[in-house]
Amino acid sequence: MYYKFGMEDKLNEIINAEKNNEFAKIIESSSKLSFLFKLMKDFQQQRKRVLIFSMSKKMLTVIENIIQHGHFLSEKGKKVKYMRIDGDTEINEREAMCNTFNKDQSFFCALLTTKVGGFGLNLTGADRAIILDPDWNPANNN
Repeated sequence: MYYKFGMEDKLNEIINAEKNNEFAKIIESSSKLSFLFKLMKDFQQQRKRVLIFSMSKKMLTVIENIIQHGHFLSEKGKKVKYMRIDGDTEINEREAMCNTFNKDQSFFCALLTTKVGGFGLNLTGADRAIILDPDWNPANNN
């Protein structure tokens, strides 16, 4: 027997919104994303630089698409400058990316999977860190 819990329609709506680049609809559909972008706006106004960690590369891609398509803009109305490090980023490139982020104040945020932190990244240029979806095992977050 098949039970429908009512989430299928909502999930299909989000998938279609992503395919159609309807980023406002995606943000409205997710309390987590809605809160994240409000928090990012606050940090931006305070001139804070942010690290955003997620266990999911898919979630980072959604955030990246929102930033790339100009839905989240700088105070000057321009696209924000960001970097991304995940499991697909070559290990030998990571140190240079971190150095660039630390030195270049024009970067607002870095999108990272939680697992990349295990390679000893030095991202002291950031003022704030957001763990968007923490691991079930708290030791992994540390």
